[in-house]
Amino acid sequence: MNMEDMILISVDDHIIEPPETFKHVPAKYRDRAPRVVQADDGSDRWLFNGKLQAFVGNSAVAGRSKEDRSLEPASFDHVRKGTYDVDARIGDMSANGVLASLNFGTLTGFAGELFLQGDHQANLALLQAYNDWHLEDWAGAHPGRFIAACLLPLWDPQAAAAEVKRVAAKGANAVCFPENCASLKIPTIHTGQWDPMFAACCDLDMPICIHIGTGGGFRYPSMDCAADVAIATMNITMADCAADLLFSHVLRKFSGLKIALSEGYMGWMPFFQERCDFVYEFHRHWTGQDFGDKKPSDLIREHILVCFTEDPVGVETRHRTGIDMITWECDYPHADSTWPKSPERLWPSLAGVPDAEINLMTHENAMRFFNFDPFKHIGKTDATVGALREAAADVDVVTLLRAKGGFKPIPKDKVMRAQDLIELGKEMGNALMESGRESATA
Repeated sequence: MNMEDMILISVDDHIIEPPETFKHVPAKYRDRAPRVVQADDGSDRWLFNGKLQAFVGNSAVAGRSKEDRSLEPASFDHVRKGTYDVDARIGDMSANGVLASLNFGTLTGFAGELFLQGDHQANLALLQAYNDWHLEDWAGAHPGRFIAACLLPLWDPQAAAAEVKRVAAKGANAVCFPENCASLKIPTIHTGQWDPMFAACCDLDMPICIHIGTGGGFRYPSMDCAADVAIATMNITMADCAADLLFSHVLRKFSGLKIALSEGYMGWMPFFQERCDFVYEFHRHWTGQDFGDKKPSDLIREHILVCFTEDPVGVETRHRTGIDMITWECDYPHADSTWPKSPERLWPSLAGVPDAEINLMTHENAMRFFNFDPFKHIGKTDATVGALREAAADVDVVTLLRAKGGFKPIPKDKVMRAQDLIELGKEMGNALMESGRESATA
């Protein structure tokens, strides 16, 4: 296989929601819906429940060089059209050789955390309107190009189970759930209150996506630590979520449940499996765990999907992780994304990997796991990296580096500390960046 022959499906990308996102809101709740306004500093901001929400910052830097990336993009004029316009997104995907993509929201939070604030009855209508927009106007606009992932009402497990059924009937491929319910002050998975939602997902073969950043956001050892600390460790903190699921009742009670650890990478997974097996062997007699005739690592391989952007160690140890549960991601348009050179960045990691295993990791596992078949709409010969790029030869992959205005640029001669990141988060209204203070001062 040559690089141009790969077929790439990304299981983790992101949307910067366009102003018309809530077009499906019933008239009764239209005045409650988030809307785009221009703030005093000239930035585009979402207004919801009387509060200005974060716009984009480092969430939409696709097209900028690494040297020019910062946190200042603050309006739709500062970012690529493909971040918020579905037709332009298809061009950006094809220019990167990517056939299909699963997209998480930005305004909403990756698991719909936005809707925990305010009136729950109104917010259910808003959340359902968002899901309908995602299914009909985003994923539905280009069949075969998007894996549709929907949000759940996190304040009500019974309503969440009902929403699983509703969006499944409308063609959803997945639903989203947070890493750590306790951090959001909602019932944890250990209470049993989420069991109706898990049961609905099993009955409908609906995977659950758990994205990093939905369990309390960044973590800092101290306010003095470099900002890089939180960025370097945020992916592997997904092990906390995996362990919480593994040693709860959930995976043993719901044998058909499928969990995707979104943007969690995978190089840590072989050690994690070994450690969980060791803990079970040495400690289960006093901790009360009973996996029957299985080991914890067996349940991990049966239930949990991992993904990677660049993870050479993870590729080397792919069989210890489980080759059938590995997928690839692009993370467009975030700062970690390899767009528009994803194939070139990925290909060296795949040296010596058999073609059949490349196919599993780059698209076949994603298709099976998410019950998604793009080839009903697009022929395989038109779905390769080479064919897609040829069809998108007119797409300009360079973004205007600096539009006027925006948030205050970060000084290039300064080492960013956790405290600096928190202060920037306050300025931008970015809850993810603001998080971590409690853990750092505990």
